[in-house]
Amino acid sequence: MLELVINHTANTLSYYQNITDGAGKWIGELYQDSLFDRGTGEYVGVNQGYAFNFDDGSFVDNNIMFMEGSEDQLYWTGNAVISATGNYSKYKGGSVSL
Repeated sequence: MLELVINHTANTLSYYQNITDGAGKWIGELYQDSLFDRGTGEYVGVNQGYAFNFDDGSFVDNNIMFMEGSEDQLYWTGNAVISATGNYSKYKGGSVSL
């Protein structure tokens, strides 16, 4: 099983931008982070997403992981996997552990 590490400071693929409302209040963010194999440290892809923050401290996020050198993608929100594609195995459900 591949265990991924998300690292937003690892290389120039990383991106972060605040989302603000019309009054300039911070309400969310756009981001892109590098993905690495936890076992080898090898770069394996990128995670892109956005999040919206609420006054009570909660937030909602949506993410998509693109795996390097393939068409494989993983769509997730919070820790729930929404869908996935892959050439080697059928998606059978799962979650993202942060």
